Amino acid sequence: MDLERRFEDIRNFLGQHNQLVQSEILNHYPHELPSPYDGWCRQLSKLSMNNLIDIENGKSFESIHGELRNYYESIKELSQLPEVNVKSTAIPKRLEVGMTHKKRHETSIIKGFLAREDLSKIIDVGSGKGHMSKVLLYDTDGSSECIDCDPKLQSSGAQLIKKQTPELAAKICFREEFFTKDSVIKDRSSLILGLHCCGDLSVELIRSHITSCEKLLNFGCCYLKSKEFNLSGLALSSPIPFSFHALNLATRSNRTLNNTSFDRRQSVKLYRYILHMILKDELNEEFKTLGNAHHSEYYSDFTAYCKKYAPQTEKLDVDSLHKKYLKSDRLKDYLVAEVIRSPLGRLVELYIILDRALFLKENGHDVKVCSFFDPELSPRNIGIFSCKL
Repeated sequence: MDLERRFEDIRNFLGQHNQLVQSEILNHYPHELPSPYDGWCRQLSKLSMNNLIDIENGKSFESIHGELRNYYESIKELSQLPEVNVKSTAIPKRLEVGMTHKKRHETSIIKGFLAREDLSKIIDVGSGKGHMSKVLLYDTDGSSECIDCDPKLQSSGAQLIKKQTPELAAKICFREEFFTKDSVIKDRSSLILGLHCCGDLSVELIRSHITSCEKLLNFGCCYLKSKEFNLSGLALSSPIPFSFHALNLATRSNRTLNNTSFDRRQSVKLYRYILHMILKDELNEEFKTLGNAHHSEYYSDFTAYCKKYAPQTEKLDVDSLHKKYLKSDRLKDYLVAEVIRSPLGRLVELYIILDRALFLKENGHDVKVCSFFDPELSPRNIGIFSCKL
């Protein structure tokens, strides 16, 4: 894959839809969505839930046409990545103790991917209990330093190794530390590994790799907590400054929808949107974060929901207002607009990851960006593998 060309294509596409990327749908209220999104919403509103799910999942676009279809096809094309050509490696049962199905899937794929690499020295950052290191080292010589800032996870991991795999105790050590680019790496031939590094931790690994480590395998997550973007020269030539809403979109992107998850999302949006409309229209209040309610609250009484999350509506007839807004075409457009906006999150994520990869390339590294995991199990499935030239 041509990293530079893909990055530029994604940047151009995000630029064309910048107002949709950077702002929540609800922030447009009380106005209509700008063109062409208003017309696209009307086209989508005629479709069944199953059609909408297929469209958002990138499975089928046969029910739509024109510019809207081109929009989704472009996102799908720009999101395509080479997949790692490895089979998942069977993990001994005793190593699976304490591992989720998701973690077993991820570690087995990474084990297969790194099968031909030198694993004599591993730096496992954000290691938690050390599951990744155990899987990598149980059948090979080598050692791993597991670095994590949570002493409870490390203590639990050390005890688990002592109980289930005592032969690995001499190979794996734990180091309690909040890792940064300045953290001490004793062996420059090490492979530094970060499976789902939160926020800017990925950038710290990348900078450490440039100065101190031979190889890097990194998976990012929690972009909402990131502050370091536009690292590469190509990104800096025309940078996109991402808003809170754009980063939130990237953080929850690439999740496969089904009927249950789609219905749940619509129920959440329905209550939140109507409440915000009431606050704006009846009390002239600006939008604010309401916090996360339990999903069951979005299926319960709307009046009770308002009383809990917006007690200032107590004197209003919110039940009647709820019924009124349910008939609103504006509300219907806003609800279906999520099907248009949500897929852009994957492109925001790719912009961030490709920028990191280009930064490594500009610093003299051979870099690959690939899709590793089944997105239904692990949506944050894009890995950067980098080696010093």
